[in-house]
Amino acid sequence: MPRLKIIAGAALSAILATATGGLAQDVIGKDEFQQRCAACHGMDGRGDGVVAGLFATPPKNLTGLSKANAGVFPRERVYNSITGTHKIAGHGSSKMPLWGRYFTDEVRRKGLADPTPMQKAESDIVRGRILSLVYYIESIQAE
Repeated sequence: MPRLKIIAGAALSAILATATGGLAQDVIGKDEFQQRCAACHGMDGRGDGVVAGLFATPPKNLTGLSKANAGVFPRERVYNSITGTHKIAGHGSSKMPLWGRYFTDEVRRKGLADPTPMQKAESDIVRGRILSLVYYIESIQAE
């Protein structure tokens, strides 16, 4: 039954995102960004957050990722940067990204072949958080 709820929830999210032109996903991603990324990257993602001046290497201006990648948003690299599999010095080691377990999929990290239903549900939630952020960051790209 829990698996059915997860599938139904994912389907509903997909329908809402499609029906509203991505509005539901944008709202969730924007909220995640403002709560967890804006202190460093700024409310608009331009690298000018309230603590940005504390870093020897300033936080990246996330609005220029597509432009720096020949007009193509580097979705996979952004996803991997958030999970810690694409090393970014300011985010800490790959074992402890800045937000730790919040954006770390324990099932994937441990390589569990047969996760429990709870581990699977937690893994899906983590991927949802990360994807919400990735899609939001894609939506704030400068033209």
